[in-house]
Amino acid sequence: MIRKFYLVLLSAACFICLSAVTASANLVLNGSFEAPGIPNNTWVRTAPDSWATGTNPGLIMAGTVGTPTVAQSGNQYYDIGNSSAYFLSQVISISTAGTYTLAWYDQSAAWDGNIRTPLTVSFKGGSVNASQTFTPSYKGTWQADSLSLSLVAGTYTLTFGAGDAAGFDLFIDNVTLTSTSPVVTPIPAAVWLLGSGLLGLIGARRFRK
Repeated sequence: MIRKFYLVLLSAACFICLSAVTASANLVLNGSFEAPGIPNNTWVRTAPDSWATGTNPGLIMAGTVGTPTVAQSGNQYYDIGNSSAYFLSQVISISTAGTYTLAWYDQSAAWDGNIRTPLTVSFKGGSVNASQTFTPSYKGTWQADSLSLSLVAGTYTLTFGAGDAAGFDLFIDNVTLTSTSPVVTPIPAAVWLLGSGLLGLIGARRFRK
C-alpha cells in the first residue's frame, strides 16, 4: 500500500515538471476582429481595434451578413477589400528570440470558377523582411494558411494586403502569432515541497519499523 502511495507521489512530481512547459500566448491583438463589436448580421466600414488600415478601411462583418460566409472564430471577421489600395496592419513587439508561427484563415468573395483575390502577407522589422502571396479559397470555405518566422527581440509590422482581382473582396479571420520554441517556467518551490514530503514519508516509515 505504501509503495503504491509513493508511486502516486512520484507521478505527481513528473506531472508538475511536465506542466512547467507552458503554452505560448497569441501576440496578435484582436486577431478575430471582435472589437469593435457591431450589431449582428450587419457590416461596418471601419478599422478593427488594434489594427491600422489605408485611407479607405475595409469592412467588419458580423453574423450571416456575408452568407454563406460566417466567422471562422467568434462572430465577426474582416473584409480587407478588393484592390492593392486596401491593407490591414499591426505593430507587434517580440520580447524573446525564437521561432514563431503566424497563422490565419482566409477566403475570397469569389464564387467557384471566378478569379480569386490574392493575399500578400508581410512581416517586417530589423533584418527580417518576410513576404509571401497566397491564393485564398472560394467563398464559403475558410482556408488555413501560415508562415514560419525566426525572430529576435524587437518591433515588427505585420501587414495583410489585397491584390487586384476583378472586384472580389478578400476575407480574413483568426490571426495568431505564437512561439513554437519550448517555453519552460521553472517551479523550484513546488518541486522542493514535493521532495520534502517524500523524504518525510520515507523517514516516518523507517521510524515505525
